[in-house]
Parts: sequence; structure tokens; C-alpha cells
Amino acid sequence: MGFTDEIASAIAPYVTVWGDGRLNVNTASERVLSAFPGIGASGASMLMGARGSGGISSITSASERLSESGFGVAIPPLTGVPQRVLVVSRGWVEGSPLTHETQAVLQLQGTVAGRVPDTFVMSWEERGR
Repeated sequence: MGFTDEIASAIAPYVTVWGDGRLNVNTASERVLSAFPGIGASGASMLMGARGSGGISSITSASERLSESGFGVAIPPLTGVPQRVLVVSRGWVEGSPLTHETQAVLQLQGTVAGRVPDTFVMSWEERGR
């Protein structure tokens, strides 16, 4: 409500209904980082520079750097690894116009290097065409 098609198209790459309120400092664009309260344009620029070739490995360090630099009093919840993943599977029979698609949003719990995380299905949708 209150959004034109143009506005919805413009913000679509930056929003999701399946978010968990955390901001992934290793994958969020500079534009998304700068939009978060407590980060702003200067903090986003600092985080982009801190990513380096291997990404930001310490969320605590990134939060401390933002706090020490005075980018905001309330730093948003940050993460450095994906917490939710969209999986899309499509199938069809050759020569048939019908297809089937399944989409699932998975919540990853306990994402620790070298360990397979526990996975929970948050959403599941199937459609035939």
C-alpha cells in the first residue's frame, strides 16, 4: 500500500519478506549498508573497505569499529554469514509444456566453519505451470 510499481521495482533488489533483522556485512551492497540506522554512508564506506579479499571475519570487530568511529549509538544486529537461503528447483518433462517449481526458504542455525549447520524450512511453495 502506498507504493507505485516504479518504487516497488526500484527497491526489490534490496528488500525481502524473509529477513531475520540482521545485516550481512559481507554481502550487503554499500547502498543497503548506508541505509541502516547506526551505519550511514561513512560507516558503509568503512565496512566496504574492511571486507578485503576474505570478507569481514569478526562481526564483533566490525561492530566495535563502527562504535569507536562514532557512526551511531545503536549498531544494528550484524552477521557475516548467510542465515537464510532461498532454494529454487524447477522440473519438466521433455516435450511437455508443463513445468513444476518448488521454492523453499531455509534457516541455517549454528553456521560455524567446518561444520554443517542445522537447517530448518521457514517457507515452502510449489506451483505447476
